[in-house]
Amino acid sequence: MITHYFQASGLLRRATLALLVASSDHHLGAQSIYEPYTFSTSAGYAGFGHSDGVGPAAEFFIPAGLARDRQGNTYVADSRNHAIRRLSMDGTVTTIAGDTSNLDDHGNPLGGYRDGPANSAQFAFPIGVAVDSQGTLYVVDAQLIRKISTAGAVSTLAGDTSTNTFEGAVGGYADGTGSAAKFQDPAGIVVDDDGNVYVADSGNNTIRKITPVGVVTTLAGQAKFDANGEAIGGSSDGAGNMARFNSPSALAIDQSRNLFVADSDNHLIRKVSPAGLVTTIAGGARIPGKVDGPAALARFNTPIGISIDDSGNLYIADSGNLTIRKLSSDGVVSTIAGSAGLAGNADGIGSAARFSNPWGIAVGSAGELLVSDSGLNSIRYITAGGVVTTLAGRSSSVGSEDGIGTRARLNGPYAGAVGPDRNLYFTDAHSNTIRKMTPNGTVTTLAGNPGVIGSDDGSGNTAKFRAPLGIAVNSAGLVFVADSHNHTIRQVTVGGVVTTFAGRAGIAGLVNGPGDTARFNNPIGLAFDDSGNLYVADFDSNVIRKVTTNAVVSTYAGLPGAAGLGSADGTTDKARFNHPAGLAMDGARNLYVADQGNNTIRKISAAGVVTTLAGRPGPTGVGH
Repeated sequence: MITHYFQASGLLRRATLALLVASSDHHLGAQSIYEPYTFSTSAGYAGFGHSDGVGPAAEFFIPAGLARDRQGNTYVADSRNHAIRRLSMDGTVTTIAGDTSNLDDHGNPLGGYRDGPANSAQFAFPIGVAVDSQGTLYVVDAQLIRKISTAGAVSTLAGDTSTNTFEGAVGGYADGTGSAAKFQDPAGIVVDDDGNVYVADSGNNTIRKITPVGVVTTLAGQAKFDANGEAIGGSSDGAGNMARFNSPSALAIDQSRNLFVADSDNHLIRKVSPAGLVTTIAGGARIPGKVDGPAALARFNTPIGISIDDSGNLYIADSGNLTIRKLSSDGVVSTIAGSAGLAGNADGIGSAARFSNPWGIAVGSAGELLVSDSGLNSIRYITAGGVVTTLAGRSSSVGSEDGIGTRARLNGPYAGAVGPDRNLYFTDAHSNTIRKMTPNGTVTTLAGNPGVIGSDDGSGNTAKFRAPLGIAVNSAGLVFVADSHNHTIRQVTVGGVVTTFAGRAGIAGLVNGPGDTARFNNPIGLAFDDSGNLYVADFDSNVIRKVTTNAVVSTYAGLPGAAGLGSADGTTDKARFNHPAGLAMDGARNLYVADQGNNTIRKISAAGVVTTLAGRPGPTGVGH
């Protein structure tokens, strides 16, 4: 599955959890008498929005796919603003489709599904966009393919519109005409000179073709699913349905109608002929890396954007490496901008530039590039000589700088816990660091090297993390971190010394036992009881684990793996969970679980009985 931390499990499929701050006495802090709260920003700067404007006055919210027309305008799928934006070369941003006037409680546009005039039409997380020679736009919108005419009329070209919600539509897999066709998390999109549209159907691991009248067929790949309905990926070359992909995310098309595919979870660049013959042209199948050189020896890490110039050179947003790469027409891979593993928001020349989450990419006639940096909510401009500048958006909002209040910069803060010293300790997931904030808002980096991924133990910035998420502080002031993508539980002293407490880095599984003999599978939520035992929401194992003070790991509630996926209440051995995420413990040793996949809040009593407190297993919704 394509993983971009909070765009994990496909593209924008796993929602970011709310920040849970638990005090060191492990109480939930309920009020007996209501009193109003005043909220203020203690640290960091939001830096996203939906305002039109020029350069830094314009705002984006997780911009994704890009497309460029013959006049030099760039179109942006502004995913979280549920809108399509146009960016001129002077940096002027205009919203051309999508109703951004209907706002949620946080002032962000609400998505939905509605065809009609562009300014009243609704989208739901659009992430791909293409433009044809006449200026007609095609948009990947949730499970649908939408069309925006030059007159500004939005219509649905293909996809099942039978159930339309805030999430857009129902996914699936089916060829057919118009609404009879089904897609599953489609991502990349391009259009040829005859108006045929090609879609990287990421969740189905296929490349689909849509004729101008909406007839959908599968050009290459085969949608295969396991017993749990999860798509089965592969990396085989071959003709049509003999080929295999693994979360293909972006497409480019040349003058001969060959398609080029950023096959993200295979870490490959693939080519699909007009007849559907698939060949691998660069990278090593399922071997992530950052190697330049001859195409067969080069390595990529989750390439997610791709574009092609008139000479047949490919440009790739190599998201996992935080770099922009070039695959020349003679088969040589080089790095144009950014430095592998180093995240940031710096403009500069070549390797001095920094990106946060490069996604969409489009090339101009003079070899210039535009890149949507979704982690910075900005559009970056790269000259043919590799000089990177920020063309539009407020990219200064994201970073890893320490400082006081709004002078500090954060990059994906996820969860926090207050220690006995009254300082807030929090995971800064995109920076792969553990940060500390004092009561006056002074932010410092306790451990980890900003933007550097790894699993090393050590002191301060010599230690490394990989998507740290959950955090908890015990009564002695030791900080414990769910180092999710390393599948480990780490311990951090107040002096910033990091050790691995349980699990082994890079090895996922569900094994009970002491220390590094235990295995976790994307642990997220953490909570302590008053005896110092640590509880872990083991997200992809669908269970709650318990870790004693001497690091012995056991399964506390639920049945491991896919067989245990469910929503049943009962005793801890009979209860079932669906991707549990957040945890909190009260003073009576009741453990509260945010059971994300079930959309419920669960309670595990001190006696070991699981009940559902709020929500109903099944589709998302809003109720009181």
